[in-house]
Amino acid sequence: MNFRVKIEINYSFRTKLEELSDKEVIELLKASLINGREGFFCLKSNRDLTLEDALITYRKKDFIEKYSIH
Repeated sequence: MNFRVKIEINYSFRTKLEELSDKEVIELLKASLINGREGFFCLKSNRDLTLEDALITYRKKDFIEKYSIH
């Protein structure tokens, strides 16, 4: 088996909290964003998808599976 693994993390922030250091702001962000619902998904495809395309495809598939009438 040959797997391609792509991991990309992007973050940015703006704050008026000038009294906080960059490290303190990052800790504040992590505390507010990490809530135990984080996870991952695996999408197998024969198409060369961008990360954004893979996420859109996954969300459409997930929605259909959850809300379609069987």
